Amino acid sequence: MPDAWYKIFALYPLGESVSLLVCMMMDCLRSDRLPLCGSKLAQRDAVIAELARQRDTHKAEQAEVSFFKAQLTAAPLEIEQLKVQLQALRRQRFGRSSEKLDQAIAQLELRLEDLEENLGEQIAANPRPSDPDAQPGPIGKARREARHRKPLPAHLPREVVVHEPEITCHCGSCDPARLTRLGENTTEVLEKIPARLKVIRHVRPRYACRLCEKVFQAPAPALPIEKGRPGPALLANIAVSKFADGLPLYRQVGILAREGIEIDRATMAEWMGHVAWWVAPLANLIGGYVMACGRMTHRSAH
Repeated sequence: MPDAWYKIFALYPLGESVSLLVCMMMDCLRSDRLPLCGSKLAQRDAVIAELARQRDTHKAEQAEVSFFKAQLTAAPLEIEQLKVQLQALRRQRFGRSSEKLDQAIAQLELRLEDLEENLGEQIAANPRPSDPDAQPGPIGKARREARHRKPLPAHLPREVVVHEPEITCHCGSCDPARLTRLGENTTEVLEKIPARLKVIRHVRPRYACRLCEKVFQAPAPALPIEKGRPGPALLANIAVSKFADGLPLYRQVGILAREGIEIDRATMAEWMGHVAWWVAPLANLIGGYVMACGRMTHRSAH
């Protein structure tokens, strides 16, 4: 028995394999088909090879799907474990200063971010089902939680974009102006307006009286830094980014450089010195108020 026949028996059930071989033999033994027997056998071998390739591809895809399912099952468990560890470390850190605890918390936060990003990537890679409740596993759980998100804050400004449908009616006589509105579906998307730099040019025109020769001109505007270029909003943004968000000055220099603004780190550090001088009275008042209140516990502080 040729090797190709063994492949047929391996790829097809017994009954289908016998029927296929009998049909191929009868087709080749016909007198008018004898010259074509060689080409038929070649086509048969090509079909068998293609079926074997498809079977191997299907097995590889099944193995890949099983691998991703195992990852999706393990990721939420590890995320929950990391959250529990973070809560325990934060409770230990309260009331004392420990660099080791801070480093451990930072490492756990980074690991948690990586796992949650991987889970989000897997959610994006899987097509969204019509009913998220019917989808088991962590992907269905994440989508069900996303469906019950809190509404966006009401104080944010709203920009309304109306998507009018294309009017295609079978009657052919629909007037769009006379259609009845049944309702609407609304979807809110949180968007961010990129921060933009601008130049404020202070112009102080001079006027002179021809009779008394007196010159009139408005005084120079009060600036945070005398004869300096930074405005109050720019200084406030740099200070908040450095001291509240932990963004060093050298990184902020690179961010401004992408906008075409060349400011060296030493200049920016000098600006922060001026900001410290401006806010020193306010800091002293806050410090005096806190010290006058006596001892404060963690619960009363909140």
